[in-house]
Amino acid sequence: MNRMRFNPVFVGIIVMFAAVAGAADVNVRLSSEQSYVGVPMTLRLDIVDARDLVIPKAPHIDGVDVKSMGAPSRSSQLTIINGRQSESQSISLQYQLTPTREGTFEVPSMQVKIDGNYVTTRPLSFVATKSETGNLLFVEVSGKQDRVYVGEPLELTLKIWIKPYRSDEYEIELSEANMWQLISENTSWGSFSDRMRELASQRQRPGGDHVLRRDADGNRSNYYLYEISTKIYPTRAGRIDANDVRIVVDYPTKLGNRRSSLFPSFFDDEFFGGSPFGSSLSITATRPIVATAEVDTTEVISVPMDGRPGDYRGTVGNYEIYTQIDTVDVKAGDPIQLDIGITGSGPMELVQAPPLAEIESLTRDFKVSDQPLAGFARGNTKLFTTTIRPLRAGINEIPPIPLSFFDPEAENFKTVMSEPISITVGKADSLSLDSIVAATTATEERPTNLISKAPLSPIFVNNESIEVLVNETPPKLNHWWIYLVVVPPVLWCITAVVVNAKRLVNWLPGIRSSRHRCLRSIDNATSSDELVQALVTYSGGDASDPETAIGSLRLEGLYHQAAELESFFDRLRKESGREISTVPMSELRCIASEWVQRVATIRSTRQRSLVRPAKRASGKQVPGKSANEWSVSSRTFLLLFATVVACGSSNGIASDTSIELSAQQQRALLDEANQLYSAANDVENPESAEAKELFASAARKYQQLVDSGIRNSGLFSNLGNASLRSGDLGRAIASYERAKRLNPTDAQLTTQLQFARKLAHPQQRSESASIAEIVHTLRDYGKLAYKPLLVILGLSSLLFWGLAIARTLRSSIPFRRWAAIPLCLFVLSTVALTWLSLESDVGNRGVVIAERLTLRNGDGNSFERTATLDQTLGQQVEVLTRRGDWLRVRTPTNSVGWTPRESVEVIDPME
Repeated sequence: MNRMRFNPVFVGIIVMFAAVAGAADVNVRLSSEQSYVGVPMTLRLDIVDARDLVIPKAPHIDGVDVKSMGAPSRSSQLTIINGRQSESQSISLQYQLTPTREGTFEVPSMQVKIDGNYVTTRPLSFVATKSETGNLLFVEVSGKQDRVYVGEPLELTLKIWIKPYRSDEYEIELSEANMWQLISENTSWGSFSDRMRELASQRQRPGGDHVLRRDADGNRSNYYLYEISTKIYPTRAGRIDANDVRIVVDYPTKLGNRRSSLFPSFFDDEFFGGSPFGSSLSITATRPIVATAEVDTTEVISVPMDGRPGDYRGTVGNYEIYTQIDTVDVKAGDPIQLDIGITGSGPMELVQAPPLAEIESLTRDFKVSDQPLAGFARGNTKLFTTTIRPLRAGINEIPPIPLSFFDPEAENFKTVMSEPISITVGKADSLSLDSIVAATTATEERPTNLISKAPLSPIFVNNESIEVLVNETPPKLNHWWIYLVVVPPVLWCITAVVVNAKRLVNWLPGIRSSRHRCLRSIDNATSSDELVQALVTYSGGDASDPETAIGSLRLEGLYHQAAELESFFDRLRKESGREISTVPMSELRCIASEWVQRVATIRSTRQRSLVRPAKRASGKQVPGKSANEWSVSSRTFLLLFATVVACGSSNGIASDTSIELSAQQQRALLDEANQLYSAANDVENPESAEAKELFASAARKYQQLVDSGIRNSGLFSNLGNASLRSGDLGRAIASYERAKRLNPTDAQLTTQLQFARKLAHPQQRSESASIAEIVHTLRDYGKLAYKPLLVILGLSSLLFWGLAIARTLRSSIPFRRWAAIPLCLFVLSTVALTWLSLESDVGNRGVVIAERLTLRNGDGNSFERTATLDQTLGQQVEVLTRRGDWLRVRTPTNSVGWTPRESVEVIDPME
């Protein structure tokens, strides 16, 4: 025998081929090798099976405008062949190439970094020629005004003249509807894009008029004129620029029979009125024609500098300004929400808020932020919201807010004023400073004991340690203790089953499988009829006679077993007709049992196989077998497949709204927040506007750390302290609630949370507590007793179910007398722990941070109000749905509706 010799070179080639076969594949192609000037084409880059990919930059081509066509698209394909699963993933990048001149162009090679290696694509080339428009297409943009100011609205009209195509062969001229349909998707509408999208959404199009126009040779010819109007707001001085308007028309060159046409027919479109010459013809050839817009002499001039007010912010038009506040009775240093509304005839998106920090009459009495305000426009109104704080008691009004703008009709500047708002500012309330320990160091230990000799007082000492930057996980209050409730009764059930096993077997004969029931019937059979009945029931399920049972086996694909059963039934009929049986009944029972075992083995093998038996042409369902019954392997495979798909989908839709901060940035931000908090504590009057502004600045710093994704009870406590001392009680309560979810057994957090709730509703101090407050108090202090409840549950469960098991084994034990007290303790502790655990897992709660909560029946201010609730600050609500900037909530009084997100602080689930 000759031994096979392995060539090292051959082996190397095989290894290299295997490595290349497993590597990523890169393919690049153009949508066409020939194009026209101004007509875009597509460059597509496909990358298959890349684990790590660096997106390449768009290629630079001289004379070609290259634009990316959006984010890369990802797709995956799962293939199963003979039970083997293979999956491939591909990433596609598309670029739009628009030639700006004639010539031959080359798409250069691109280097793509895939899995750490660079792959170079092959270069591609294409030719761009100039499309001769001639007298077929004219485009013009005209304005209604000869001169406008920057920011002033300008009415523009796009006019498109298309010469109707006429076929001399068929003596047919296309209608204006047919010619409009020939405008290519590659058309660039520029400033008219919004108007075209609006028409498309309404299933409308510009109407074409039949007009006469002089062509380039000076001759008058027939054209279809389409006019599209829009309004723009010029942003710079000079001539109107419409270079981004480029009309591309796939102009017909030939008509033919539809059956042989390579182009779709445009002439039987019901929406555009149908074809004037029937539906038997179609366009068989076209060529693109491109025209850029010619612009008239409309001139844009700058707003003059002479007489420009100091608070002017570029607003052009005619406007009015209105203001309102959320409350008129405040204390010195408390925040006041100031809403500013501006209405007018100009571009509301460009309108800026007045510079409040530069208004002397306002800053004299109020603390005002110097940051520019962001507003949102709706129709002819733009709204801005900010917060101001009165500096002292005795202030009785918010002064008028000025707004300066340039009136283009009068060609001068104007200033309008809002109405003053009367308010009452009282002396700042003390936050019970006798009970507040205000220190600048965080080295003091907080009392966390469950039982204290004296009631705890709120301590507003922030934790300045970097440990607050470490993420914490909430304690699982609802896991292992459930075993104390479930395991003992299970043990009692097992004991009861073992003790009463014989009774259960007699009571529940149906728990056996159909095979066991059939074998038992065969063993107990004393005649041929009983054997036949047992085999018929097993073979056909609900069959009532031998013929039906045999047919069921054949439909199931068990042809050989059906023939054996038919022969055995004939043998049993012959034996039953004889006076003296030639075959003992024991042998017949043995033959029947063996047949049943063979059929059961075949059925079990088929259920474990991934290949399911083919359905017969009759389409009948196999008797005794559900049409939806899947094998265990099929279910397992489908479950794995669904898991893979779900994981892939989650990667595509998951969103992370947190901001990313490095560890160094987090420490720097924490130091800044701690310094601001300490500086506020050092102010002589902690209730002054200056101190509250410092506390508010510290709260903003802590909030940035929270927004970066840090979940720490100490950080939430710091944020709650800063928010409370700045007067933002709603956010303080929400922060304490979040801290409590991470550290539910901290008695000091519970004290501070209760203190914040009493500040939010001071009228309840002397009155009886509300049901909601009692529930909150029981819940908070119930968590403090969580461990004692676990001990009570464990002892009572073991004692009660131990007595129950002993009573099952020995009936003489006085179970009722001894088990009464353990049963009561067991039920009470189980209910208490269940309530605490269910509440701790609720992730859709929120805290109202507004004094008044307005609910609407939809997610927008245009929807009708369903309820307006007063004194809701710090109230807990259930968040039902989130949609954009709106939340659908349910209040403790079961009022349900939509409210703006800024009215409710959502307590994020800590999971």
